[in-house]
Amino acid sequence: MTPRELTQTGFYLSFATSGAFNVYGAILATSNPAGWVFSALWSAFAFVSVEIMVKVKFPARKRNAKFNTWNLVRFGGVGFVALGSFAISYGHIYHSMLSWNQGVLASVIAPLVVDGFLTLTSLTLMVLPTPRKKPVTKQPARKLKVA
Repeated sequence: MTPRELTQTGFYLSFATSGAFNVYGAILATSNPAGWVFSALWSAFAFVSVEIMVKVKFPARKRNAKFNTWNLVRFGGVGFVALGSFAISYGHIYHSMLSWNQGVLASVIAPLVVDGFLTLTSLTLMVLPTPRKKPVTKQPARKLKVA
């Protein structure tokens, strides 16, 4: 297994685990099936917002400006979404672990491990080189002989 394949496996595993914990935490908190469905999105919000902060090239600071207002959008707005969704996901995982009688220490650490691993694997995928496909070479066209 290549490092990229291993990291992708970890990413999918952590994304599914975080989503499942969020759904289970919502099931513990509400009897509304819509809440169960939408609770799975907190992991996606966290993941996508981190990706936006890292991958999107925001405009540079204007020449004479003392402050780049786009940094406010990048780290303020997108950062708020990332931290908020992590906080909600943390609560779901924490309460899920407590409901399984895992103890306070495991309940405190588990959300950091699950969502931390999701963040770690997504950031690692960004720095690992993307495998390049071999270019397809065209065979020269054959001339047909007409009899």
